[in-house]
Amino acid sequence: MLRPLSLIALAALVPALAATPAAAAPSGTVVASARANHFDGDDVAVSALGGIAGLGFGLLVGGAVGEAAAGSCVERDDDTSLFGDCFLHGVGETVLGASIGGTLGAAGGVYMVGELTGHDGSFAATLGGSSLGTLAGFGFIALAGDVDDDVQSGILTGLGLALPVAGALVAYGLSNDPHDDDTGVTSGALLDLSRDGHLRLAVPAVGLSLPREGEVVVALPLLGGAI
Repeated sequence: MLRPLSLIALAALVPALAATPAAAAPSGTVVASARANHFDGDDVAVSALGGIAGLGFGLLVGGAVGEAAAGSCVERDDDTSLFGDCFLHGVGETVLGASIGGTLGAAGGVYMVGELTGHDGSFAATLGGSSLGTLAGFGFIALAGDVDDDVQSGILTGLGLALPVAGALVAYGLSNDPHDDDTGVTSGALLDLSRDGHLRLAVPAVGLSLPREGEVVVALPLLGGAI
């Protein structure tokens, strides 16, 4: 008579400093696991700094290119207008250039820092998020012009300038593939405690063995991590 299937759930804390989950598996065990690399915490903060730097650089370069594209303006001798022919000359081109440069710079800064810190996001998605942030930012900046209070106007302007970076961060985080980290070591448990103290739901290392004829033992680690 065949013995019933035995299911063993191992809840012991497994040190994440071990070489791999497969190294601790018993003989005859088949192991399947995946690593997680989430975009959160310090990674977001560092990428935000990269986005801010890229935004500033893009605003300056894009604005300069737009101003240069507008060309020079020569005042007419018979000009009788209040502000002259060259009033606001090149403003539209400068704003357009700065907007495009800032959008690209914010997206590029967030994406570059994210990739350098070991993540795998989409630049197209990051650029899309930054573009939406720029459009929303125009609304905040326009609203700031209608506010009489200088403090409130400054806050609205700051929010408008920050939205391209915020949009890029959100889009990059959503597009990041959390299972593309080949450098870290995980415990192979269902609940994995990472070295930075985060408890994450992960794909567990499932062990399968046949100790005796007619008996199947399945090992499923429930909790593991760095200690």
